[in-house]
Amino acid sequence: MIELLDKLDDQVLRDWYATKDVQHGWTRPVLAHQITNRLHEREAAAPSNFVGALARTDSELAQEITKDPYALEFLAVDGNASERELEQRMVDRILDTMRELGPGLAFVGRQVHFDVDGDDFFVDLLFFHVEQLRYVVIELKVTKFDPHDAGQLGFYVALVDDRLRLRDKHQPTIGILLVADKNDTVVRYALAGSAQPMAVSRYQLAPEAQQALPDEEGDHSRIRGRARPRHRVDDTTRSARAEQAFRPAGMGMNCRRIISAARAHGGQSPDRHME
Repeated sequence: MIELLDKLDDQVLRDWYATKDVQHGWTRPVLAHQITNRLHEREAAAPSNFVGALARTDSELAQEITKDPYALEFLAVDGNASERELEQRMVDRILDTMRELGPGLAFVGRQVHFDVDGDDFFVDLLFFHVEQLRYVVIELKVTKFDPHDAGQLGFYVALVDDRLRLRDKHQPTIGILLVADKNDTVVRYALAGSAQPMAVSRYQLAPEAQQALPDEEGDHSRIRGRARPRHRVDDTTRSARAEQAFRPAGMGMNCRRIISAARAHGGQSPDRHME
């Protein structure tokens, strides 16, 4: 770890990454990945309307959840992937996805269904932040940001906030829109017209930093704390192992159980009720 930090020329940056390493318990490959992808520039950097839509202290906490851009090179897809393909790869590589989204998030579900007076709606990805006690809606767009996208995300944020949030226990629901490209000025105008707390971030799929990514199967063994025989496994098996390895962050719970846990124990982490 010290060797990696010493490669940074700036003492302030060395201290920043050292503090993050202590906070999150990163392995050496993960630390290398974060340095290579310049986490210090991306963290809490997404344009949002949190300041106007949330109380000041809460807006600062919500902003900390965001990054811009999100480094999704590990998905191993090109810019021609569809939204559904991108979403599927994020679920298939859920351990890497959770690491990039940041600490504190528990996975609730994919394509979470809501019936609104007979009309069906589906949230791309739904998470619960176990430290801030709030739902986080993530929507994916494989195109450049369009102001209409903010309206769709705002609808889902309002829906989750109304249907799932316990107002006496949970903080307001927020939404994060991941897009292939964006004009930050257009984003800020679009978000200014919404009362729902939202942020817009770009995702990057460029392969340049691929070699810096930690080996997923190796990370599983470190998290489990013991070695396991290596076998060739398909993506479905790999995803299941990733979910099992990430149980402390709430992985492996289905949507109904984690929502029930959040409703019954608003002040506790949903992952404490997995058994």
